[in-house]
Amino acid sequence: MKASRLRGTAVISISEATKQGRVRDLLLDPNRRRVVALSIASTGGGPAKLIFTKDIHSVGPDAVTVRDSELLRDEHPTHGNGEVYLSRLRGMKVITESGRVMGSVADVEIDPTSFAITGYELTTGVLSELTGQRKKLPADKNVHYGKDLLVVREGQPSEEGERVPEPQPKREALTEKQ
Repeated sequence: MKASRLRGTAVISISEATKQGRVRDLLLDPNRRRVVALSIASTGGGPAKLIFTKDIHSVGPDAVTVRDSELLRDEHPTHGNGEVYLSRLRGMKVITESGRVMGSVADVEIDPTSFAITGYELTTGVLSELTGQRKKLPADKNVHYGKDLLVVREGQPSEEGERVPEPQPKREALTEKQ
């Protein structure tokens, strides 16, 4: 499932049978390849809340359910430990170890049951957005997140089976001197 599909989804407390708000954003830990929490825009305009993924009962087609509203926590402005919001990760450049730009993060694929990050959709520009042809990059130990970039080790297969090219040695220019 695309992580962006969760944005705007209602969050329902089962025990109180009330809507607590809507998913505003997802807090991700790309290096551990998992969704940490959902940021909730509270019903009634109160401050944003967080629900940690371990406290989510279910992700359904129409709502995210939690057992009790007491599981929603105050949102903290900084998180550290390599965590980033989906809204910040989208648009981030993806570059190989040899310095070749692969594209930018367009979306993140997640497993809605385990909250594992399974892959990244990359856009390579306007043409790929217009045609809907995005590259897919599996989320594995070969993808490293930093606050400014995702860096990918060369020679690793993408979900489409193509390999990230190995760096090519620089060729010396031939001279005419003999």
